[in-house]
Amino acid sequence: SEAFLSFFRGPLFIAASNECKALVTQFDHWAHHLVSGGSLISNHLQLWAGWVVCADGGKDDGIVFQAVSITLLIFAAMLLAYRTGLLRATPRFTKILMFATLGVGVFYLVNWILSMFGVQSFYYGNGWLSIAVSAIVAGIAAFNLIIDFTMIEEQSKMGAPKYMEWYSAFGLLVTLIWLYLEILRLLSKLSSRD
Repeated sequence: SEAFLSFFRGPLFIAASNECKALVTQFDHWAHHLVSGGSLISNHLQLWAGWVVCADGGKDDGIVFQAVSITLLIFAAMLLAYRTGLLRATPRFTKILMFATLGVGVFYLVNWILSMFGVQSFYYGNGWLSIAVSAIVAGIAAFNLIIDFTMIEEQSKMGAPKYMEWYSAFGLLVTLIWLYLEILRLLSKLSSRD
């Protein structure tokens, strides 16, 4: 049914699958040996990005390229802002961002539960409120990059073991995937209004 399929297209499925992957890498020390040069992850992401486009009826209209380009530009801008000291993960910044991220997770969960009962949330539409919420979520995902950069820098300064590079890279990758998907959703909503 549509409610069942919406779970696999919904953001909660994305968050749940990323959380499962994160748990595997956190608890299994052998996980970093499975990935050689990141090729396994990049191949998986390419297949997954293709699946997301196909799940949307196969309509691309250049949205995927735009989403990738915008994601990379945001990544570069946040890295520049972090390296120049314009944005830093202060305790207050981190606390606010963690609560905002938790709020997004609760929002995803509520939407998923509603979809299981056949209730279609405004979030899946293309109204201005839905577009605004998608833009806010994309902003929260972008600011999570600052937390990732801070974690990588602190681990480097502390002389963390070599295998910890895998965990840092994985955290950064999960944030980039989340950002990409939110931008893809935002662009899709904007293009469907035409």
